[in-house]
Amino acid sequence: MKELDTNAIMQILFIKKKVSISEIAERLGVSRQTVSVKLGKADDMKISDIMKIAAAAGVNCKLTFTDKETGEVIDIQ
Repeated sequence: MKELDTNAIMQILFIKKKVSISEIAERLGVSRQTVSVKLGKADDMKISDIMKIAAAAGVNCKLTFTDKETGEVIDIQ
């Protein structure tokens, strides 16, 4: 499976949720350009920004860490 970059993942999310960058920007109370700039630098995007954009798209975003040896999910709260 090909590894997707953050921008590609967000674009897939927008397509699946049938939401535009303009709609995301409106829901976040920022300009379309601000969202576009963040997506253009998606590999440097903060997790908090990813979570805000996901919430604006109407989804929850969950980051999971799993121990490679034991398979244990490490809960970070």
